Amino acid sequence: MQWEVVTRFMFGICNYTSFKSLNMIFPSCMIQDFEEKKVMLKSLISTAMLTENSQEFNQNLIRIAGWVHESNEKETCQRFGYCLTTDIELCAPTQLTAASDLAFALKSSSKPYNLYLTVTRGRGNESLETFLNSIRGSQVKVQCLKIPKIDLNESMWNALRPHLLEVKKLHIAIIRNMLHYKECFCEVMQQRDSQIEIEIDCEEAVYGSGMLDDDIFSCFASCVRSISKLSIRYPPWADVSKLQKTLLVLQRAAAELSQQLEVDIPGHATGAWLAHW
Repeated sequence: MQWEVVTRFMFGICNYTSFKSLNMIFPSCMIQDFEEKKVMLKSLISTAMLTENSQEFNQNLIRIAGWVHESNEKETCQRFGYCLTTDIELCAPTQLTAASDLAFALKSSSKPYNLYLTVTRGRGNESLETFLNSIRGSQVKVQCLKIPKIDLNESMWNALRPHLLEVKKLHIAIIRNMLHYKECFCEVMQQRDSQIEIEIDCEEAVYGSGMLDDDIFSCFASCVRSISKLSIRYPPWADVSKLQKTLLVLQRAAAELSQQLEVDIPGHATGAWLAHW
């Protein structure tokens, strides 16, 4: 922890505004190695990014983004972008500072980034909202969004909405208050220019609990044009007979549009229901 604080402080010295301020306070001999510090710190970025472990990569990415934000220096930002691929799998930041740092670092590079973003279970909305709002309208695009659990409210919906227009795959489970936003969700889906894959994990969101129920599943019928594949995951022991009515509604909606909609319920025999699709 002490090493991280020292490193972040060193990157702060490489911030040109800080450098000019320090130059007026300390003797020039104390900060004359400004360029040498930059070279050393840029090499730290390259070294820290060299890991194949996804958890370590995620931790390093957040840490290095803090360095980049602290320095706010062109060459350091360029090195950060050079070390990253365009496709990035990561967990959404769980702290406000980390969310701000990561958004700044990604946007500081001219490269486009495709994010495969997983929301961490049991964390508050504030840091996720900050991150999504910060990258909105930039070259950083969320291609896949996995939400195991979230509390949906007005500010969270406003942060999610612009990304739902572009995301290619959406994985959802427990979304509290989803029922209150189902019409807003359908409206966004209808405004999409391309189709989306949706995966609903009912192993976690108990069917009929008010989190994901018949009414919410049925709302997909009004925006079926925008859905290319719908996967509904149930535990093998679950009674999915209630879902038959919803599937038939979706079937009719797709048939009216002459559209092929792929529906998959792993672990359950759906063939009899979908025989006439």
